[in-house]
Amino acid sequence: RIEVPTISDVEKLFAHINTRYKVLVLFGAYSGLRFGEITSLRNKDLSKVINRDGSESFLINVDKTVVNVKGNLKSTSPKSKYSVRSVLLPSSLTVTMEEYLTATGCTLPNSLVFPSASGEYLRHDVFTNSWNRALKNAGIKRRLTPHGLRHFAGSEYARSGANLSEIKDWLGDGSTSAVMRYIH
Repeated sequence: RIEVPTISDVEKLFAHINTRYKVLVLFGAYSGLRFGEITSLRNKDLSKVINRDGSESFLINVDKTVVNVKGNLKSTSPKSKYSVRSVLLPSSLTVTMEEYLTATGCTLPNSLVFPSASGEYLRHDVFTNSWNRALKNAGIKRRLTPHGLRHFAGSEYARSGANLSEIKDWLGDGSTSAVMRYIH
C-alpha cells in the first residue's frame, strides 16, 4: 500500500530536502512522471507552450526512462507504448522551472534536467537517502516514498476534474485498473 503525500507533505518535503532536489520534488508532484522518466529528461524534452489563458507552461516530451541494469544506469524505451506521451506542467511551475534550468546551467539540448552531482543519471537510492532525511527533518512520520508523488499527481489531476481517459493518457498507463491505483 502506497502512502500518498498531502499538499502539506509536499510543501514540507520541498522545504527540508537537499537544495539540489527541491524542484525535482515539485516536478514529481505535479507531472505524474515515474522516477526513471524524470531522471531521463534532457533539456530538448522541454518546450514552452502558451495556454488558452495566455500563461506559459512547460510541455514535457516523455519517450524514455532510466533503468538500472546490473548496477549501471542506462536510458531505454519506456515501460509501455502508453508511456510515450506529452505532459503539461501547471503554469504555476513555469517560473520555478525557468529559474532552476538557468541556475543549473541546463541550457544545451542534451543536458540532463535532473542530473546527479557528477552530471550523470541520478540514482534512485541517492535521491531516496535525501528524501528520507527530509521526511525526518520535516517531522513526517508516515512512510512516504518518492513514488508517492506519482500517486499525489494522479489524485490531484482527478480532483481538478480530469476524467479517467485523460488521467490514463497523462500518467502513461494503458489499463483502467493501473490508473485506479493512482487515484486516492
